[in-house]
Amino acid sequence: MLDIVGFRSLPCLNADERESWWASGRTVTPRSSKERVLRVPEVVDRLRARIHDGEYVPGDRLPAERVLAAELGVARETLRQALNTLREEDYLEPRRGGAGGWFVRDLDEASRRWLGETAEDGRRLREILEIRLALESYAAALAAERRGDHDLKDMRAALEEFRQALEEVSLAGQETLTRADAGSPLHKAGSQFHAAVGRASGNERLMAAIRQARADLFAASQRTIRRDLALSTLQDHEAVFAAILAGDSAAASAAMSAHLDRGRKRAF
Repeated sequence: MLDIVGFRSLPCLNADERESWWASGRTVTPRSSKERVLRVPEVVDRLRARIHDGEYVPGDRLPAERVLAAELGVARETLRQALNTLREEDYLEPRRGGAGGWFVRDLDEASRRWLGETAEDGRRLREILEIRLALESYAAALAAERRGDHDLKDMRAALEEFRQALEEVSLAGQETLTRADAGSPLHKAGSQFHAAVGRASGNERLMAAIRQARADLFAASQRTIRRDLALSTLQDHEAVFAAILAGDSAAASAAMSAHLDRGRKRAF
């Protein structure tokens, strides 16, 4: 652990960054003055990507500012500027009080804007879906070869969350879901499964590319989800998991490819 006097005297960190680092309790060496510092637009992009990908869904409370700033390695003032930008873009809203903080708001306006931009460029959606298919199919093959017990645990947990969300819908007799009911939990569980497969590939650059492609797609822009399609998604995920569990890279790639190709065909 860094001693307090030595830490506070580090010239490469400003006051907010020192406070953020110290509050996080991390013991690793902080960045040197030569390391690149994230700028506000980059922080905005990273947080927006988490919302687009379903990691944060409507109603979710973001981690406390000091925790999030430490995680991103930025000053709290930089983070605050990014959060305010996302508020202006209709992604976040601040709430006051003991249970306050920054929350993901209803994404209707943000999704309408994304859908409008996508409609203006018909090739954009097709290219996003195709790059996802290529990247995630290969990631699934690598995951079958490299996955550890912790990766399998994460995949099982995501599958179970998806099953539970779908079961709640079945008990309610709903056939079409909106983001206001089980839509958000299903999006989140699906995102967690794909993220777990990506991590199991053991390739950080591949994981980053997949995350960007998923963020570009903005899954949360889908206003409704049919129950039968949600069930089909669960079955697809289970097939991918079974192949990864068996260590069959060819089957894992084929299962992921089939899953994503079905989504691509539905989009067109």
